[in-house]
Amino acid sequence: HYPLRRQRQMCIRDRRNPVLLRTLFIDILGLGPTGLAARRRANQQLADLMLDVVNNRPGERKRKTPLQPMMAMAVVGGINEMVLHSIEQDRAGQLQELVEPAATLLRAAISAEF
Repeated sequence: HYPLRRQRQMCIRDRRNPVLLRTLFIDILGLGPTGLAARRRANQQLADLMLDVVNNRPGERKRKTPLQPMMAMAVVGGINEMVLHSIEQDRAGQLQELVEPAATLLRAAISAEF
């Protein structure tokens, strides 16, 4: 599962490789249960990272209500949908445009938890 995560990170950083991006976000599902399991593992790793960053901020006050795992997964799913939409619209090279809406989605999930 680590290679998949690493490939996804490289792909997002290197927006000039829309074929790899499409493979990681769309074509992987064509692998059936194996592809779906790999996608789920990658999404879970992202949600776990989000939970750690949001809920364990050294030097800051503890959150009254921590971000819940299901909300973190919902944010990951929402961001994935934004990426998929961009791929389907042949805008894989413009993923930077998703930074603000993705950040807004995360902020909304975090503020809903207080």
